[in-house]
Amino acid sequence: MYQEFETRTSYKYLKEVINSLEEPICMLGGWAVFFHVNEKFKKAQGKPYIGSRDIDLGFNMGANLKQSALAQTIKILTEKLKFKPLSFRLMKEIHTETQEEIKEGEIVPSYFIFPMYVDLIVDVIPDNFREVF
Repeated sequence: MYQEFETRTSYKYLKEVINSLEEPICMLGGWAVFFHVNEKFKKAQGKPYIGSRDIDLGFNMGANLKQSALAQTIKILTEKLKFKPLSFRLMKEIHTETQEEIKEGEIVPSYFIFPMYVDLIVDVIPDNFREVF
């Protein structure tokens, strides 16, 4: 399934993002399932539930997009945590052996790269969404 390093890295960034936000968000995907079933899974299986390799976060889009939890999250992810936009998601590369972030311009063989993704999902796409983001 997943490498322990991948889920540990994903969980580390999940905690940083969640702890940095003031407004509520909705956790989706594998981490939502993890927090929902982990205790009972551990009792039944004797080990923790698998967790997730990526982070999926959901947002309610209010009227003020520039002040929204989504805008705050994008700012934290890109400025503080140095994630880069990649299509509809954000990504950073982590070296699988050193477990350090791969710096821009650093050349690393692809088999040593763990792509850490954050997917940001909204309930509706306002008309001015592209202009603001």
